[in-house]
Amino acid sequence: MQNHCELPVDDDIVNSGPEWLLIMLDYLPANVMANFLMLIWRVCLNACRESRTQMVQGAQRKKVRRVEREWSPQEEGKLKINMDGSFILETREAALGVIIRDQEGQPLLTARRQLFHYKSAEEAEALACLDGVRLAGRWPGCDVILESDCASLVSKLQSVEVDKSLLMVVI
Repeated sequence: MQNHCELPVDDDIVNSGPEWLLIMLDYLPANVMANFLMLIWRVCLNACRESRTQMVQGAQRKKVRRVEREWSPQEEGKLKINMDGSFILETREAALGVIIRDQEGQPLLTARRQLFHYKSAEEAEALACLDGVRLAGRWPGCDVILESDCASLVSKLQSVEVDKSLLMVVI
């Protein structure tokens, strides 16, 4: 990957304790930090996909057809916002992440935050979407494309009917 984009050198990636990643990121230039975070995100995404595939195969379910989609560029002058939320039912903790990219796929902004005392994964997804839209306000006049992997949230956002769920305030 270092042949394709600027990343930290191997000697800088050292697990020096529980906060090693945050400490390392604090010293990196913004473009190197963004590239490294995208690399970590992509590795984690692939690991999750592999574990899901193994679970399906392990349960000996019927063959599942997966449609893999790569990130695709958008029209010039538009920003693409990808966001995701996660939720742990037992602790009611959640987290969200947002990345905003230009038409060439270059990260313009990345953000994440931890949430406490939430009710559902859908709520975390909705808050990630809201954060993405708010952060896109840094580029007034630009059209944006929102991408989410939460089908129920996408359905609610596209609906012309008034949402009467608990997420009404966020939506």
